[in-house]
Amino acid sequence: MSYILLHIIVYIIFILLCTVYLLILYVIDLRLYHDYLTRRQHKFEDQWEKAIFQYLQLRGDPEDFIKKVPSRKYLLLLELLRQFLLSLTGSEYEKIADLIKQKRIYDFLIKRLNSFRTNRVVTSAYFLGLAKIVKAKDLLIKKLDTDSQPVFISCATSLAQIDAVEVVEKILTRAESFKDLSRDSLLFILLEYKQDVCAPLLKLLSSKIPDYQKEAIVSLFRQFKYQESAPEVTKTLTKTQNIDLILECLRFIREIRYVEAHYVVNPMLDHKNPHVSVEAIKTIGKLGAGPLVDKIFSKLFDDNYEVQLAAAVTISQDIPSARDKLNKIAYNVNKERATSIARMVLSEIDLRRYA
Repeated sequence: MSYILLHIIVYIIFILLCTVYLLILYVIDLRLYHDYLTRRQHKFEDQWEKAIFQYLQLRGDPEDFIKKVPSRKYLLLLELLRQFLLSLTGSEYEKIADLIKQKRIYDFLIKRLNSFRTNRVVTSAYFLGLAKIVKAKDLLIKKLDTDSQPVFISCATSLAQIDAVEVVEKILTRAESFKDLSRDSLLFILLEYKQDVCAPLLKLLSSKIPDYQKEAIVSLFRQFKYQESAPEVTKTLTKTQNIDLILECLRFIREIRYVEAHYVVNPMLDHKNPHVSVEAIKTIGKLGAGPLVDKIFSKLFDDNYEVQLAAAVTISQDIPSARDKLNKIAYNVNKERATSIARMVLSEIDLRRYA
């Protein structure tokens, strides 16, 4: 019996060693392949980078340029062009984009966009969006009905880069099909749009869309400082119980300094969630504390450290006349944590003054 057990143990050890050996070989193979691709890309760049600069300087013909590149090296060319597109603007950007819009490259990308391989579809959609190729819009819209989250994100992002405002509602609708699609991923897509997307999104904000989508929309409004949305964002703040959405609404109101929202923001100073209290303190500071100065001072003695710190910083930055009162708390009040926070903030004020 012991002999059989020993035999089984030896066999298991042998299998494990073989598995480890194969994994090591696989990692080495991946590293070698990666090094090969890197050398290949660098060799191509050394050969063609100068030609691209000449094309830009001499305003060469994009069709003639593409004819010189072998079709098997189109991916290498696209990777090189990507670097130019990400760093150039204006007419130089358009000249590089014209290379990708040429029929040979465009047909190459469309063929890969219709592939069954996810990585090919994602890559093709990326370059179609990066070059803002409007004629690919209908094909990209069809791809939104995919079951693949990477394909959806890539195609939706490309449509946003093309500024296809008319499909933003479909993008939000299809986004609900992907359970793992986060607020940040959706915001990443929406941020590729121009500001004209704000108008249709404002209509959607009052509809029955998920809170994470509303949060992304409000965050976009904040990025664009879209003043027209302020009344609807304030209304959203009064209706929602979602903490993340509440926080984003408060940040928006603070960013554009929408004073009319005072009546909604003020009661949130005493919100049971300390994160909401913190944002409310900061927002009221920017809107003008007015009669709430004493209320904000009282937050220096709150049980939550972040609330205390927010109150101290707001007092120092947004209520300059209250410096004397902050001094009294720093040196006369027998509240250890409030005293230390007040002293810390006063020190920072002094450092900024003499910096």
